[in-house]
Amino acid sequence: MKEIGKLLKEKRGKMNISFADVYKATKIREKYISAIEDGDMSVFFAEVYYRSFVRSYAEYLGFDPEELFGRFGMRKRLLKELPSEEEKNSSMKTELVGKASQKSKISAKKLLIIFIIAAAFFVLFLFLNRSILSTPPSVKTPPQIETLNNQDHTDGVIAAVEEKKETLSDSKQKLVVEAVADAWIKIDSDSSRVFEGTVAKDSKNLWEADKCFELKIGYVPGVKVFFNGKQVDVVSGAVRDVNTVILEKQ
Repeated sequence: MKEIGKLLKEKRGKMNISFADVYKATKIREKYISAIEDGDMSVFFAEVYYRSFVRSYAEYLGFDPEELFGRFGMRKRLLKELPSEEEKNSSMKTELVGKASQKSKISAKKLLIIFIIAAAFFVLFLFLNRSILSTPPSVKTPPQIETLNNQDHTDGVIAAVEEKKETLSDSKQKLVVEAVADAWIKIDSDSSRVFEGTVAKDSKNLWEADKCFELKIGYVPGVKVFFNGKQVDVVSGAVRDVNTVILEKQ
């Protein structure tokens, strides 16, 4: 951190640029410029804000920010921290799979109960028909026709259950975040926190909600956001690459 700050400070001095000049061009306040040059990250809310300010300041002075991060090992250090976030994503995905498996088991139990009830009605139906039709044999219904009719009824019940299950699944709101660069993001699903941390470059993450999502993105150029299959514009309205977006089904 201090090496980058020293390099930026020397370049500013050679260019004879004041803090006021930097503020007019980048809107970065003097205390943040001074902290960057001193290598002091304590004044920043999170490291993602430090990186965002350094990126803007370095570009203003004519540097390539990504080349600076790579030269002084910031990218390597950040990548070492990412497995903890990936483990969070992995545990989240495992939890989602567990819930899906539990729903599947419940649906299987419902189908079994429906099948038992249908079988009981079928046996009762055969018993009543045998008792009623035993007197006039000429009117007896062929057994294979009775079986086919009852099978059609059972198939209809199963199809209705499957259709209801698909409808319930489709009613969920789906959020997909694709990271094109390392970016900090906070996500609330139906007013409950489901994720807060850094998403790794080239990762793709999925969350579901009953009603809505609220996102706070620390670096909007680093992510692509899709809500129910449609890409969301997260750049408009951003302030220094930071934006808050609320997504809900209309």
